[in-house]
Amino acid sequence: MEKLLELKKKKEEAIKEYEEEKSRIRHVVLKEIKDKIADFSFSASELGFTKEHTTSHSQKSNKSNTTNKTRKSYKNPEDGKVWKGKGPTPKWLKDFEESGRKREEFEYNEHSSETQTADDVEFNG
Repeated sequence: MEKLLELKKKKEEAIKEYEEEKSRIRHVVLKEIKDKIADFSFSASELGFTKEHTTSHSQKSNKSNTTNKTRKSYKNPEDGKVWKGKGPTPKWLKDFEESGRKREEFEYNEHSSETQTADDVEFNG
């Protein structure tokens, strides 16, 4: 029984030491991440920080009860046609996505004459 108590104490000490070390280097790791985000001009949506990624489960279940006012529109850069995000995805957007481009690149704000790309988003970290 003594051996078990001794091992338990060592385990608790190891956990405490681990947490202290993790806390000590946390700010260093965070700075490195922020630097990389800034260097590569990642947008929040590319990093997974969009409303659809951060919506809680309970909010998702109530989604059908509300009007989707945040539906995104997408603009074809070749002919300027806009898809409102409703119905089947247009062929032009599917083709771009299959070639490796991201849907977010074609997001279109109807109140603006421009399409916002990842290069237009500034990271304030």
